[in-house]
Amino acid sequence: MKSGREIGSYLVGGEPGGGIRAYPYSTSMAVNPHTYRDIATEPVPQGVGSVWAAMLWEMTWGLINEEGFDGDLIDGTAGNNIALSLTTEGMKLQPCTPGFVDGRDAILMADTLTYEGAHSDIIWRAFAKRGLGYSADQGSSNSVADGTEAFDLPPGVSPVANEGEVDPGTFVLTAPYPNPFEGRAWFTLEVAEAQDVRVTLYDVMGREVIRLHDGPFAAGSRHGFEVDGRPLASGVYVLRVVGEHFAETQRLTLVR
Repeated sequence: MKSGREIGSYLVGGEPGGGIRAYPYSTSMAVNPHTYRDIATEPVPQGVGSVWAAMLWEMTWGLINEEGFDGDLIDGTAGNNIALSLTTEGMKLQPCTPGFVDGRDAILMADTLTYEGAHSDIIWRAFAKRGLGYSADQGSSNSVADGTEAFDLPPGVSPVANEGEVDPGTFVLTAPYPNPFEGRAWFTLEVAEAQDVRVTLYDVMGREVIRLHDGPFAAGSRHGFEVDGRPLASGVYVLRVVGEHFAETQRLTLVR
């Protein structure tokens, strides 16, 4: 669901674009750009919970796209029923005081126990899209500041459900070069379908340093970018590219 679902908009006058959460729930990164690292700046508990809910929303619509929707919420067997079952059973399997990785892994275990792992690829794609991928690290489950997001998938899981088709999320991001770099680094980005794309450089504390692009890309377009490190302090930086159907992170090291 790309358009977005607002929560509690009646509490703020019911106007479009309102609601009691920072973003509507949506599978579009342009509508809801939340990823795992955002829990460091979202209020506890509702704001942090909204990031987790965005991941569950992503998973739910992935399952609906694959297994359909059933209006029978009690005895139905479609994607929405599967998502509810996995979320509920996952809460029974996760440890006390769970973190985000604990919750993700519990849902994957629920799928293994209930559906023999039939939906694990969909689950992994959903969480990886929102920064809770295979290499993500939650740190302490009692802290929102020490987690590390990642967008990778485990071995054997394809980023595209049907590899024989061109997916709207198809994109090509070249690795920044040179890396490490002293003054400037360059990279290119090509997207398959027209969509809004944001390209941002962050420091290791998650603070935005440079906004390189924030706007539309035409279908099949290829853009070159330059990272000017001359005004910046030496150290490690994170390049974050977010489209409506994809997200990618690259690490750059600036040396003097």
